[in-house]
Amino acid sequence: EESRRMHRELVSEAFQRTKGDVVIIASGGMRHGRDALDAVEAGANAVQISSLLLAEGPRACRRIKDDLAQLLMQEGHKNLESVVGAAVHRQTGRIKPKKKRNPWKHKI
Repeated sequence: EESRRMHRELVSEAFQRTKGDVVIIASGGMRHGRDALDAVEAGANAVQISSLLLAEGPRACRRIKDDLAQLLMQEGHKNLESVVGAAVHRQTGRIKPKKKRNPWKHKI
């Protein structure tokens, strides 16, 4: 539990320092959908489950995805993107900024 807490704190700190402008990939300790959701709420854009894949095989992807979908529905979230950094925003009292303009898209 201590290592999971420290892991979330590191992801959260990286999210805060970069103001969410950098893609953060959380890795290590992803065993359940709750672990993945905690990492995303801390600020991760994606989670890596390579050790879990080695242990369980491809069914690990489906299991984590199904767990995550169930949790998102239970907690009333629209989609996973809306959850990125949610714990940081709750902690700091700031509302998630509006979606930024795509710098690669041609201006009309």
